[in-house]
Amino acid sequence: MAEKKKPIGSILLKQRAVSSKQLAEALKNQRRGDPPLVSRLTAQGVISEKDALKALSEQSGSPGIDLDQVVIRLDDLALVPRPLADRHCLIPVLVKGNRMFVAMSDPTDKAVVQELEVVTGKRVFPYVGLKSTLQRVIDLAYDRREQGGQHYVGAKCSQETLRKAKVSDADRQAAHARSGGGPSIPAPPAQPHIGHQGTIDEAPSAQMEQRLRPSAHAMPAEQPVVLDDRMEQAAGDSSPEDILFDDPAFVDDSMPAVDMSTPPPVSAPGEQGTLLVIDADQDVRSMVAGVFGERGYRVVEARSGDQALRKVSEQNPAVIILDATLPGVHGFEVARELKSSDRYRDIRIVMMSGLYRGWRIAEDLKNNYGIDGFIEKPFHSHDIVRVVDVAVRSGGRNSIPPGVTEKAEPFLQAGIAAYKEGRLEEAMDHLRKGIDAEPLAYKVHFHLGLLYGKSGQLYDGIQHLETALTIRSDFYPALKNLAVLYQNAGFRNKAIEMWERCLGASPDDETREQIKRHLMAVL
Repeated sequence: MAEKKKPIGSILLKQRAVSSKQLAEALKNQRRGDPPLVSRLTAQGVISEKDALKALSEQSGSPGIDLDQVVIRLDDLALVPRPLADRHCLIPVLVKGNRMFVAMSDPTDKAVVQELEVVTGKRVFPYVGLKSTLQRVIDLAYDRREQGGQHYVGAKCSQETLRKAKVSDADRQAAHARSGGGPSIPAPPAQPHIGHQGTIDEAPSAQMEQRLRPSAHAMPAEQPVVLDDRMEQAAGDSSPEDILFDDPAFVDDSMPAVDMSTPPPVSAPGEQGTLLVIDADQDVRSMVAGVFGERGYRVVEARSGDQALRKVSEQNPAVIILDATLPGVHGFEVARELKSSDRYRDIRIVMMSGLYRGWRIAEDLKNNYGIDGFIEKPFHSHDIVRVVDVAVRSGGRNSIPPGVTEKAEPFLQAGIAAYKEGRLEEAMDHLRKGIDAEPLAYKVHFHLGLLYGKSGQLYDGIQHLETALTIRSDFYPALKNLAVLYQNAGFRNKAIEMWERCLGASPDDETREQIKRHLMAVL
């Protein structure tokens, strides 16, 4: 269910984008079936599109995006079927790794965001767009894809944007024709972008994210991301802190996200024990619950990785049936975390997936994540029963080898030393290697997230700080800096959520008062 929103007219009045008389006239003339108020006022020239996006940003708690200033790679549209885009008025503007940045008319609709994450297997970052503009861009972009185009080009894209995205002549001319035949968009000079190691970077994703990334200290007048006035001011007043860079000592990274300090409570299992089924799809959970409930299991359900880790701590299941592609914490991360724990490594884990297939993936899951069984979707009930029975009889001793601190410590210390000497890129490279060596090293994720935030790569920073909190949920420095990055990226609701979590985890009264001031700035 979508959250209750502040009336857009009130926000426009507060921002002085309209007068009381203009607003009253627009409301008086509103008829059933008309476009939303902010779209009508923009179409009539009463307010600018930037004013509209500022108001929508404040109303939704998400940054606004000017779709006329972006290039959309049309291959990315394959992730979101056109009927889904039309039904919810949304379009992906960038896909990078496991992240998808989406322009939406209603980014507060959590059910739609979750549906997108389930359909695409990506972590969704929602932006708010003007509905009338979104409808126009959806039609043009999907039509252009059907015609064989590679990019949708916004009408106000800069030459630098076109060059970095490597927009073809055909796509430039298609954009020129849409604009009504004004001055032709010239082809930028052929200057291939040189990648990290001197190679030509064929994918424009990194350049697109650079354009979408709002800077905390330099907000140019014309840029695609629009924050409301309060969020822009808060972003300018806050930056990631150098917490722990003066302390190179490595902290034990074997602590999982769930609370391991006390023994798990004794559950009330059925004859076969407790089985936890983790899947975002309610139909799958219900089917599994019915099958195993009849076989003497006490079945507990979870719909996301975060919820699953809490359920494990509370219910102490004997068996877990785990979907590989979950919203939020990935199924692989859940498995790795549990199998790295002395307390929980004996839980039998059966992974299911409709995306990953074949015996090789099953072997890789066993060797790399400690998975006890694997089954492809769709499956019959007797198949999942057989796989679980085999996993239970195997004894459930698969686990991740210990010694995580020894693997990651040299990279962490090398990264900290390089940062102190001003070699930022080198420091980040050391930390990335540390994560490759040990994905559960929460302090390495934390420091890398901090450096990404300092360099303006907010979404990479957010990803690593969230991973640090998944591994150790009580790590206050990660909480505080994650709040800063969400705030600087313009995600008001997420920033408020993180600052409120900081209040509960504040180590002292002075810190708590500082957090309250931050909250007031965002609110």
